[in-house]
Amino acid sequence: GYGEIGNSAINNFETLSTFSIGGNMVLGDAFLTGAVPSRIPNTDLVWETTTEVHVGLDFTLLDERLSGGMEYYVRNTGDQLFQRPVPRSQGFGSFRQNFGNVRNSGFELTLSSQNIVKDDFTWETDITFATLKNEVTEVPDFVGGQVTGGGGFAFGGDFWVVKEGEAMASFYGYQVDGVYSTQAEVDAAAAQFPDGTAREGLGHPIYADQNGDNRIDENDRVIIGKPFPDFNFGINNRLTYKNFTLDVYVTGVQGIDAFNNLIAESFYPIDPDRNKLSKYYLNRWTVDNPNSPYPSMVEPGRYQDGRKANKWTVQDASFVRLKNVTLGYDTAFKSLGIESANFYISLENFVTWTDFDGFDVDANSSSGNGVQKGTYGDYPLAKTVRIGARFNL
Repeated sequence: GYGEIGNSAINNFETLSTFSIGGNMVLGDAFLTGAVPSRIPNTDLVWETTTEVHVGLDFTLLDERLSGGMEYYVRNTGDQLFQRPVPRSQGFGSFRQNFGNVRNSGFELTLSSQNIVKDDFTWETDITFATLKNEVTEVPDFVGGQVTGGGGFAFGGDFWVVKEGEAMASFYGYQVDGVYSTQAEVDAAAAQFPDGTAREGLGHPIYADQNGDNRIDENDRVIIGKPFPDFNFGINNRLTYKNFTLDVYVTGVQGIDAFNNLIAESFYPIDPDRNKLSKYYLNRWTVDNPNSPYPSMVEPGRYQDGRKANKWTVQDASFVRLKNVTLGYDTAFKSLGIESANFYISLENFVTWTDFDGFDVDANSSSGNGVQKGTYGDYPLAKTVRIGARFNL
């Protein structure tokens, strides 16, 4: 298959030079209302276009015991619509322009299997599996080869970058090699801060000097994660035995990262009285706990300086979740006029296996800002127990 789709997500008249109401003034005996340009027009604007090529195969095997489909796709999005910065001397800070390309590719698989089929017992399995590779394939030279941002998300500062060859909005920050645990390590530290002074201290993070200039500044930032998963999956098993039915659904996402503002607020609090995650606060570096992997959290302004995005605060957000378990029983009460009845108990979201520190690893507080992924005080995912019955008369 092949197809193209356009995105015309621009404001009205951005290709034209229009005017809007400006200031008032008196000229002679007349009171007049002025007009000012509304924008810098761009007559070369075109629709953003996504082009997709895919190849797929549907199949049925083993006397219909196994069926499914597989598909590989490549989706390119070009002429993306962005605001290009311009000098304020032109009267505006930016104007709309087409630039940049992004490629998404992946493999999708669905399987349905009748594992066991007997008179009083059956076992069926449904599987979905999908991979995703997101890559920025072109970034214009006039933005310096990359675009950074993220300052609008809670207190994180700049934490993502758009860079050729990397995933869109990849996490961009500092590699942390541990904590200064002894005075000898502090005395031997060569890393300098932008003002030329060495301010390392006991319990402070050891930021990696990536470019070897003996200074820790924004030039030492590297890609430390991505907001897109390597793959996601879902597995549903249905077992029936006589009148009983058991459904078990497991889902998961692997190879995805998220900016965890709860950790950022613990290590780099904007107010010392704000709540902190106990896992880190109770195990922070102290004189009595010199081998702690976490900073002291004392005077964080001395080691902060915009370095909240790092390998501590950008966490692996992979998870496996027991999404649903439902046990049902089918019967009938024909003497009461009930042709069939189903009694069931269902458990939802009861177990999630993850290393992520937060209330809901799958939540995204920054979802309104495009593909960025971050969490900040999200509500816990509710665990639900449902007990019910259905009757057909």
